[in-house]
Amino acid sequence: MFARAAVRPVTRVAAQRRAASTTAAPGAPKTLWQTWYEPAAIPIWVVVGTACFGAGWYLTRLARHQDVIWDRHGNPEPWNNVQPGTLSKLYTHHPEKFDRVYSRDRF
Repeated sequence: MFARAAVRPVTRVAAQRRAASTTAAPGAPKTLWQTWYEPAAIPIWVVVGTACFGAGWYLTRLARHQDVIWDRHGNPEPWNNVQPGTLSKLYTHHPEKFDRVYSRDRF
């Protein structure tokens, strides 16, 4: 019903060439670079690193937003300090409508 695909066995030279970056000399311990470096894993590291950086940046941005109360006694309503004409959004199509950008000077 289905034709079988011809699978060629991997030759010893091809296998050695492919594993050259992650193998150590006989009797020598692997270095940290050889342990964690794998060419196929580079896109995964890039995506995970970018996602962690973006999540950290966004959590910092959320923590500094005008709706968050950090000091209940000293500044119980921080949203009242935002002046009219202040941009507090992440992105806007009409930046010319705003005079300044909101920046929280302290928590």
